Amino acid sequence: FMTLYPKVQIGVWSSNSLVDLVKESIDVAVRIGRAKDSTMIQKKIGEVPLVFVMSAELAKRYGDLNKIEDLETLPFLAFTPADLKRYSFKVTNGKERRTLKVNVHFASNNFFTLRQMALHGGGVTLLGGFLAREHLASGELVRVFKEWTTEPTPIQILMPHQKEPPLRVKKFIEFAAARLSQYLL
Repeated sequence: FMTLYPKVQIGVWSSNSLVDLVKESIDVAVRIGRAKDSTMIQKKIGEVPLVFVMSAELAKRYGDLNKIEDLETLPFLAFTPADLKRYSFKVTNGKERRTLKVNVHFASNNFFTLRQMALHGGGVTLLGGFLAREHLASGELVRVFKEWTTEPTPIQILMPHQKEPPLRVKKFIEFAAARLSQYLL
């Protein structure tokens, strides 16, 4: 984007906290997950399919993992559950839906941390396909419970309501939407 528009100044802040875009004078935010702020203009880019992964070594130790009930007995690496002792979520295989209660072994609010823990044999976790792709291809991570998935997580671009967004903001949104959607395939 900076090559195409060298006069536009860019500042990037990364946070898992919900930031007040108006209060912080932020033009655009990319949010993964359901946007709860109806006061923002939202442009949905796509959805991230979440897949169950674990290290190849750990998968060898546990053997064939196709029965989704087995997930409840494995060490689970969770994305910030409210209750670390019992964490539940819904899964589907396209024919049936189930609610699973897993034993959280480790929790983080950062998917990169969860990926590292999985790579080091810490347990099974859910990762966005784009975060797991390279490690699945190399064989460091393996996909387990392949027939099962959670509801896809939406990705959207948000911006505060304004009469007419500046041209730089419009151009950035077009650019970011096109680039980000490539990673969701």
